[in-house]
Amino acid sequence: MASSSSPVASYRWKIAAIICAGAFVGSMDLTMVNISLPRLSTAFAVETRSVLWVQVAYLLVSTGLMLTLGRLGNLLGRKRMYVLGLLVLALGLGLASLASSLGTLILFRLVQAVGHAMEVSVGTAIMTAVFPPGQRGKAIGLLSSVVAAGLGVGPVIGGGLVDALDWPAVFYIRLPLVLGVAVLAWRYLRGEHTAHQRTAPAFDVAGAATLFLGLGGVLLWVNQAPRLGWTSAPVLLLGTASAVFVGSFLAIERRAASPVLDLGLFRHRLFAAATASSILYFVAVPFFSLLAPFYLIQGAGFSASRAGLWFAVFPASRVLLAMPSGWLSDRIGSRLLCSTGMALVAVCLFGLGRLGAVPSALGLLALGSAAFGSPNTSAIMGSVPRDRLGTASGMVATGRQMGQALGMAIAGSVFAYRQAFWERQLATSDGTREALAIVHGFADTVTVAALVALAGAATSLVRGGHSAEDRP
Repeated sequence: MASSSSPVASYRWKIAAIICAGAFVGSMDLTMVNISLPRLSTAFAVETRSVLWVQVAYLLVSTGLMLTLGRLGNLLGRKRMYVLGLLVLALGLGLASLASSLGTLILFRLVQAVGHAMEVSVGTAIMTAVFPPGQRGKAIGLLSSVVAAGLGVGPVIGGGLVDALDWPAVFYIRLPLVLGVAVLAWRYLRGEHTAHQRTAPAFDVAGAATLFLGLGGVLLWVNQAPRLGWTSAPVLLLGTASAVFVGSFLAIERRAASPVLDLGLFRHRLFAAATASSILYFVAVPFFSLLAPFYLIQGAGFSASRAGLWFAVFPASRVLLAMPSGWLSDRIGSRLLCSTGMALVAVCLFGLGRLGAVPSALGLLALGSAAFGSPNTSAIMGSVPRDRLGTASGMVATGRQMGQALGMAIAGSVFAYRQAFWERQLATSDGTREALAIVHGFADTVTVAALVALAGAATSLVRGGHSAEDRP
């Protein structure tokens, strides 16, 4: 094993610093934009359900492209994909800050989504490739800490920017950071990831297309069905088309010489169970993260700056806990940590719904998330052969994005339904009915999230205990 002062070790941590810097800037996006949603709703004079498309559309496109771009990273070179993704992301940020309507803002968010998908789909694979198995949990724990730091800083900076400079600053403030990381990545990342591309099989165009259309259709179906009605003609047509595309994708992947998604990976119980748990986790958490700004600003009457500080408790706590969790997983394995972490997430979400959103509950929620997050990612990445790391990295990112998009779509629908219910039930006439309806609607919605997290704890319990390096 290389010593901490050897050139190999120095290169590893230099690359870790670059990937972490990119992840930090990218992870800021979710909470920075979340904290600005109430202001965007007012600025563009649109209802909550409409403004949520700023996030849902972003996640829809990035989710549909993630696995495809992870595979392309294997074929064309992860360095090239990573740097180009940062440049496209920078373009999207600049355009979004100039948007003059909700429609144009959503369009420019799609440009950001493409860049984000290119960067994230290969970032974890680069980290996994440069670190040996005995250090991988620590490295991915560092990455999780940095992501949590970005999520924690995002609402604080975003809330201050919204109050001081208005919502466009949420986008243009990150331009220099993204461009700086792109320059460093181009300068220091080695090109060893492209060595095999001349002999690689042809890219699976049909699989990539049906995957994008299938995932995009599912997300649109979940988002639009509550508004249009589950039995309405457009919803039934969209659901049928989505099922056809998903079924076609699975059929194509079984025959493809170079599939976008290697279905054989799911024959390994650890990979399958850990991936399912990851998706369920990321379905549950957006119930809280998406709706907390509306709860704090429109329900509790906080300013955007104050709400951003309060909202930062959860990701900031994860910063302190993610690396110790990754270190522990290297020694005791992921099964116990991940199952306990998901169970704690479920308990805390249920408590937020019944007792109110208090900082102490958010600290416990962060503890559960940290116990689950980096050990679960390390387990997924360690369960696959090295030549499929790009696909596994794309799967991790796709599971996260797909879960977040589904969570946002479901949370928005549940929240709108329960808020309307409480507005009818509350009999107050002093102007507080709308705020109280938001508070009660939030509580009901995060209780649903607790049930989703509990399902994630169950899938985590059935995982095996052996990685690809452990298998004969």
